[in-house]
Amino acid sequence: MRALALLALLVSFSAEARGRRPLAPGGDFDGDGLVNGYERSIGTNPARSDTDRDGWSDWWEVYYGGDPLDRTDSTDDDADSLYQI
Repeated sequence: MRALALLALLVSFSAEARGRRPLAPGGDFDGDGLVNGYERSIGTNPARSDTDRDGWSDWWEVYYGGDPLDRTDSTDDDADSLYQI
């Protein structure tokens, strides 16, 4: 019986890691500072901290008024590693 419970637990964790089970809405799977439920509501990927892959985390873009779904909205025109807002 214990082996069966352990097997069920392992299958559960591996299924969540592969994205087959919904992530907990209050958790932050990707560690970007936005909870999974909020990320789903704005269309970002709760398993990727930088959904648009522009180098700025989803949290950073939301907090500073950027668009975490548009990789062209965050530019560093003067190459100082600072976001142009």
